[in-house]
Amino acid sequence: METEKVIKERRSTRGFTAEKISDDAINKIVESAFYAPLAVNTVSWHLTVLKNEDVIDRLADEIKEFLSIDPAEHVKKRLAMEGFSPFYHAKTVIVMTVDEENKYSHENAGASIQNMLLTAKDMGIDSIWVGMGNAYLKTEKGKKFLKDIGAPEEYEIIACLGFGYRNYDVPMPDKHLGEYDKIVNVIE
Repeated sequence: METEKVIKERRSTRGFTAEKISDDAINKIVESAFYAPLAVNTVSWHLTVLKNEDVIDRLADEIKEFLSIDPAEHVKKRLAMEGFSPFYHAKTVIVMTVDEENKYSHENAGASIQNMLLTAKDMGIDSIWVGMGNAYLKTEKGKKFLKDIGAPEEYEIIACLGFGYRNYDVPMPDKHLGEYDKIVNVIE
Protein backbone atom coordinates (compact mmCIF):
# COMPACT_ATOMS: atom_id res chain seq x y z
CA MET A 1 0.00 0.00 0.00
CA GLU A 2 1.20 3.53 -0.63
CA THR A 3 2.30 5.55 2.41
CA GLU A 4 -0.11 8.42 1.75
CA LYS A 5 -3.03 6.02 1.35
CA VAL A 6 -2.19 4.20 4.59
CA ILE A 7 -1.96 7.50 6.48
CA LYS A 8 -5.29 8.75 5.12
CA GLU A 9 -7.17 5.47 5.60
CA ARG A 10 -6.08 4.58 9.14
CA ARG A 11 -8.92 5.24 11.56
CA SER A 12 -9.63 4.50 15.20
CA THR A 13 -11.77 1.38 15.17
CA ARG A 14 -14.52 1.13 17.75
CA GLY A 15 -15.78 -2.35 16.99
CA PHE A 16 -13.76 -5.47 16.18
CA THR A 17 -14.69 -8.91 14.90
CA ALA A 18 -13.87 -12.06 16.86
CA GLU A 19 -11.08 -12.92 14.40
CA LYS A 20 -7.61 -12.90 15.92
CA ILE A 21 -4.59 -11.54 14.10
CA SER A 22 -1.72 -13.89 13.41
CA ASP A 23 1.46 -14.08 15.47
CA ASP A 24 3.38 -13.13 12.33
CA ALA A 25 1.31 -9.96 11.97
CA ILE A 26 1.79 -9.11 15.65
CA ASN A 27 5.55 -9.56 15.26
CA LYS A 28 5.63 -7.25 12.21
CA ILE A 29 3.60 -4.61 14.05
CA VAL A 30 5.89 -4.77 17.10
CA GLU A 31 9.04 -4.80 14.97
CA SER A 32 7.93 -1.59 13.25
CA ALA A 33 8.13 0.22 16.60
CA PHE A 34 11.89 -0.37 16.61
CA TYR A 35 12.25 1.54 13.32
CA ALA A 36 10.82 4.78 14.72
CA PRO A 37 13.19 7.67 15.34
CA LEU A 38 14.54 7.57 18.87
CA ALA A 39 16.13 10.50 20.67
CA VAL A 40 19.78 9.71 21.37
CA ASN A 41 19.04 6.28 19.88
CA THR A 42 17.66 5.04 23.20
CA VAL A 43 14.64 2.77 23.49
CA SER A 44 12.83 4.27 26.47
CA TRP A 45 9.64 2.25 26.15
CA HIS A 46 8.49 -1.31 26.79
CA LEU A 47 5.74 -3.28 25.04
CA THR A 48 3.58 -5.99 26.56
CA VAL A 49 1.46 -7.86 24.02
CA LEU A 50 -1.80 -9.19 25.43
CA LYS A 51 -3.38 -12.02 23.42
CA ASN A 52 -5.08 -13.76 26.34
CA GLU A 53 -8.75 -12.75 26.28
CA ASP A 54 -9.15 -13.25 30.04
CA VAL A 55 -6.31 -10.81 30.72
CA ILE A 56 -7.70 -8.28 28.22
CA ASP A 57 -11.18 -8.63 29.78
CA ARG A 58 -9.73 -8.21 33.28
CA LEU A 59 -8.02 -4.99 32.26
CA ALA A 60 -11.16 -3.74 30.49
CA ASP A 61 -13.31 -4.48 33.56
CA GLU A 62 -10.87 -2.77 35.92
CA ILE A 63 -10.75 0.32 33.67
CA LYS A 64 -14.56 0.45 33.45
CA GLU A 65 -14.88 0.15 37.23
CA PHE A 66 -12.38 2.99 37.72
CA LEU A 67 -14.07 5.20 35.09
CA SER A 68 -17.54 4.68 36.56
CA ILE A 69 -16.62 6.55 39.75
CA ASP A 70 -16.48 10.02 38.18
CA PRO A 71 -16.77 9.80 34.41
CA ALA A 72 -16.52 12.69 31.97
CA GLU A 73 -19.56 13.17 29.72
CA HIS A 74 -18.01 11.40 26.71
CA VAL A 75 -17.01 8.49 28.97
CA LYS A 76 -20.55 8.26 30.44
CA LYS A 77 -21.88 7.69 26.94
CA ARG A 78 -19.39 4.89 26.31
CA LEU A 79 -20.02 3.25 29.68
CA ALA A 80 -23.78 3.27 28.95
CA MET A 81 -23.30 1.27 25.72
CA GLU A 82 -24.32 -2.37 26.07
CA GLY A 83 -21.25 -4.63 26.12
CA PHE A 84 -18.84 -1.68 26.12
CA SER A 85 -15.13 -2.44 26.34
CA PRO A 86 -12.43 0.25 26.36
CA PHE A 87 -10.69 -1.88 23.70
CA TYR A 88 -13.88 -2.39 21.69
CA HIS A 89 -13.32 -6.15 21.85
CA ALA A 90 -9.95 -6.11 20.04
CA LYS A 91 -8.36 -9.56 20.34
CA THR A 92 -4.84 -8.16 20.69
CA VAL A 93 -3.90 -5.29 22.99
CA ILE A 94 -0.41 -3.84 23.23
CA VAL A 95 0.38 -2.01 26.45
CA MET A 96 3.20 0.52 26.13
CA THR A 97 4.98 1.80 29.20
CA VAL A 98 7.77 4.36 29.26
CA ASP A 99 10.79 5.30 31.32
CA GLU A 100 9.70 8.62 32.82
CA GLU A 101 13.34 9.34 33.75
CA ASN A 102 14.15 9.68 30.04
CA LYS A 103 13.05 13.17 28.98
CA TYR A 104 12.40 11.96 25.43
CA SER A 105 10.19 8.99 26.32
CA HIS A 106 6.95 10.57 25.15
CA GLU A 107 8.39 11.56 21.78
CA ASN A 108 9.97 8.13 21.34
CA ALA A 109 6.70 6.43 22.28
CA GLY A 110 4.60 8.58 19.96
CA ALA A 111 6.78 7.85 16.95
CA SER A 112 6.83 4.12 17.76
CA ILE A 113 3.07 4.00 18.26
CA GLN A 114 2.44 5.70 14.93
CA ASN A 115 4.71 3.18 13.21
CA MET A 116 2.71 0.31 14.73
CA LEU A 117 -0.67 1.80 13.78
CA LEU A 118 0.41 2.47 10.19
CA THR A 119 2.08 -0.93 9.81
CA ALA A 120 -1.10 -2.62 10.98
CA LYS A 121 -3.21 -0.64 8.49
CA ASP A 122 -0.80 -1.52 5.70
CA MET A 123 -1.47 -5.20 6.50
CA GLY A 124 -5.25 -4.71 6.54
CA ILE A 125 -5.42 -4.74 10.35
CA ASP A 126 -7.40 -2.09 12.17
CA SER A 127 -6.48 -0.41 15.44
CA ILE A 128 -7.39 1.97 18.20
CA TRP A 129 -5.17 4.04 20.46
CA VAL A 130 -6.90 3.91 23.85
CA GLY A 131 -6.20 6.67 26.34
CA MET A 132 -9.07 6.18 28.76
CA GLY A 133 -7.21 3.55 30.76
CA ASN A 134 -4.11 5.61 31.46
CA ALA A 135 -5.42 7.27 34.64
CA TYR A 136 -6.40 3.87 36.03
CA LEU A 137 -3.04 2.29 35.16
CA LYS A 138 -1.30 5.05 37.16
CA THR A 139 -3.15 4.05 40.36
CA GLU A 140 -1.71 1.51 42.79
CA LYS A 141 -4.17 -1.13 41.57
CA GLY A 142 -3.33 -0.29 37.95
CA LYS A 143 0.40 -0.47 38.65
CA LYS A 144 -0.16 -3.91 40.17
CA PHE A 145 -1.86 -4.98 36.93
CA LEU A 146 1.15 -3.70 34.97
CA LYS A 147 3.48 -5.62 37.28
CA ASP A 148 1.33 -8.75 36.86
CA ILE A 149 1.73 -8.60 33.07
CA GLY A 150 5.50 -8.10 33.27
CA ALA A 151 5.82 -4.40 32.51
CA PRO A 152 8.93 -2.88 34.12
CA GLU A 153 7.97 -1.59 37.57
CA GLU A 154 9.85 1.68 37.14
CA TYR A 155 8.00 2.48 33.89
CA GLU A 156 4.64 4.27 33.57
CA ILE A 157 1.76 3.71 31.20
CA ILE A 158 1.70 5.80 28.04
CA ALA A 159 -0.81 3.94 25.85
CA CYS A 160 -2.86 0.86 25.18
CA LEU A 161 -3.38 -0.11 21.54
CA GLY A 162 -6.06 -2.48 20.30
CA PHE A 163 -5.60 -4.45 17.06
CA GLY A 164 -7.95 -6.60 15.00
CA TYR A 165 -10.44 -6.43 12.17
CA ARG A 166 -13.24 -3.87 12.21
CA ASN A 167 -16.83 -5.05 12.17
CA TYR A 168 -18.29 -2.00 10.38
CA ASP A 169 -17.56 0.38 7.51
CA VAL A 170 -16.02 3.75 8.28
CA PRO A 171 -16.67 6.77 6.05
CA MET A 172 -13.88 9.25 5.44
CA PRO A 173 -14.34 11.88 8.17
CA ASP A 174 -13.73 15.60 7.98
CA LYS A 175 -10.12 15.89 9.14
CA HIS A 176 -10.26 19.63 9.86
CA LEU A 177 -8.80 20.53 6.47
CA GLY A 178 -11.35 23.35 6.21
CA GLU A 179 -9.60 24.92 9.20
CA TYR A 180 -6.12 24.64 7.68
CA ASP A 181 -5.45 28.39 7.84
CA LYS A 182 -6.47 28.50 11.53
CA ILE A 183 -4.31 25.53 12.44
CA VAL A 184 -1.21 26.08 10.28
CA ASN A 185 0.97 29.20 10.02
CA VAL A 186 3.51 29.44 7.23
CA ILE A 187 6.31 31.95 7.71
CA GLU A 188 8.17 32.83 4.51
